[in-house]
Amino acid sequence: MIAINLKQPLLQSVFPTVIDCPHCGNLTPHKMVGENTAAVVVPGSTDVVEGQWGQRFMLKCQTCQQVSFYEKRWTATAPNPTELYLLYPLASVAPPEVPPKVAARFKEAMEVQNKSPSLCAVGLGKTLEAIMRDQNVPKKMKLALSIDHLVQEEKIPDLFGKMMHGLRELRNLGGHDDEEDDVKAEDIPVVIDFCRAIFEYLYAAPSRLESLKKRMEQEKEKEESH
Repeated sequence: MIAINLKQPLLQSVFPTVIDCPHCGNLTPHKMVGENTAAVVVPGSTDVVEGQWGQRFMLKCQTCQQVSFYEKRWTATAPNPTELYLLYPLASVAPPEVPPKVAARFKEAMEVQNKSPSLCAVGLGKTLEAIMRDQNVPKKMKLALSIDHLVQEEKIPDLFGKMMHGLRELRNLGGHDDEEDDVKAEDIPVVIDFCRAIFEYLYAAPSRLESLKKRMEQEKEKEESH
């Protein structure tokens, strides 16, 4: 979930408000087409967060006409929040465990996802290159060889190598001016899923596994001390 900072409290009277549309990527006016107020619940459960309320908004982009869902939250001590939390569509950002330089490249690609499939494919290719740098692959090595290097070093399985090569090939396609053989809009969700799977394998899953191991070790120490 991402938060969007506003320069003033989000009230019905200030609509339309100008924010970045998560669908088309444009900074554009949005019109409120629905809202409701309810208690804030703990993510993944039905437990209510004590002392917090949420007002949910259905906003319609005045450029692409797509609808997004946001929530603003407030407490008794902060009755005029200036942040909107995006609930739908899912935020196109890398998991927090992904290194900043890699995440920044991915963010750049996502910003043009709905504007230019070709530029998005090129941006995802740059994301791959940033992953190679993070994994200490020799800088002079071309991307195709870099991917093979990761497979040979057993840093990624062969299937992930094939996914990376698919992304690389689409990047190459997007980097050339060929109207007959260009990146299609339907190609992009596939390679974005590839990218997310790579993030999960290389960064998110190992980090979460390490956190789980530490917690289990702490629990074991508590039991042994009793």
